[in-house]
Amino acid sequence: MTDWKRVLRAIAPKGKSWIINGVADAMPQMIQIAKLTTLLRQAQFLAQCAHESDGFQTTKEYASGAAYEGRADIGNTQRGDGVRFKGRGIIQNTGRGSAKKPLSGYNLVSAALGVDFVSKPELLEKFPYAALAAAVFWTSKRLNAAADRDDVNEVTRLVNGGYNGLAQRKAYLKAAKRALAAPQPKAAPSEEQVTAQDLRKTGSRTMAGTDQIKKNLATGVGTVVLSGGADYLTRAADATQTASNAAQNASDIAAHVQNIHEATKSAPTMFVVVLGWVRDHPGVMVGVNIALAIVLAYCVWRIFNGVGHVERAKVDDVNAELAGGE
Repeated sequence: MTDWKRVLRAIAPKGKSWIINGVADAMPQMIQIAKLTTLLRQAQFLAQCAHESDGFQTTKEYASGAAYEGRADIGNTQRGDGVRFKGRGIIQNTGRGSAKKPLSGYNLVSAALGVDFVSKPELLEKFPYAALAAAVFWTSKRLNAAADRDDVNEVTRLVNGGYNGLAQRKAYLKAAKRALAAPQPKAAPSEEQVTAQDLRKTGSRTMAGTDQIKKNLATGVGTVVLSGGADYLTRAADATQTASNAAQNASDIAAHVQNIHEATKSAPTMFVVVLGWVRDHPGVMVGVNIALAIVLAYCVWRIFNGVGHVERAKVDDVNAELAGGE
C-alpha cells in the first residue's frame, strides 16, 4: 500500500500539511477517476499537480483572475467570469467552461462531481474537490496517452496550453518517479482491509455496513482464536498422553529386562553390563530408556534365538541317541 504522504513530501518538501493530507487522502479515488493505474501515469499526474499548486502550497491561483476576463475560449462569456472562475484546485481548473457538450471548465467539474461549482466556485479550493477536480480534468484531456509515452512536453502543453514552467515540471516528474519507485514502508492492515481480505477468502460480495462488518470481523476472529486454542490444547493433551504412555512402556520394558537379567546369568559379559546399567538408572530419560529398550529387546531376541537353537540341538542329540539305541 502506497504511503502517499511520504511520496508527496518527497516530491514537494515544502508543501503545506493540509494540502499534502488532502491530496494523499484523495489519491485512491483520483486513481479510479483518472485511471492512474501505472507508476508512470501517477508520476506524470503528480508532477503536473505539484507545479500547478506551487509545490502543494496553494489550491487557488495567486493572481486575481482578471486576465481571464472575456476569454470566450474558456467559457468566460459573462462579466466578472475572469475573477470568479480563476484557477482553483491542485491542477488549477480555470474558466466557466461550456455548459453544453463537450463540457469544460467549472461546468465540466460540476457535472462530473455532482456539485454546483459554477454557483460556488470557492468550493474547488477545498478538499476533496480540489483534488478530485484534477482527476476530472486529466480524464477530459485524455492525458494518459501522453503519460504512457512519458512525454512530459505533451502533457505540459495539454495541461497548460503551452510550456510554462516546463523545467520545473520535469524536476517534479523526476522526483515523483524516484519517490514512487522507492520501497514503501510496511504498515499493519487496517480493520477495513482485514475485513476485505476475509470477505474475499469466503467469496462474499456483499457489504452489510461498517458496524455489521466490524461485528462480523470481531466474531470471526474470536471463533478462529477459540478454535485454534482448542485445537492446540487437544494436540498438547495428545502429546502429553503419548509421552506418558512412552514412559510407562519404558518402565515396563525395564522391568521385563530385569527379569530377563535374572534368568540369563550366563549371558555374555557385555549384555550383563548393559542390563546392570539399565537396572541402576531407573530415572534415565524416556527417550534413552526407549532406545535402550529397543537395543536390549533385540539382544534378548538374539539370545533367545540362540537358546532355541541349543535346545533344538539337544533334542536332536537325544533323538539320535534313542535312534542308536534302537
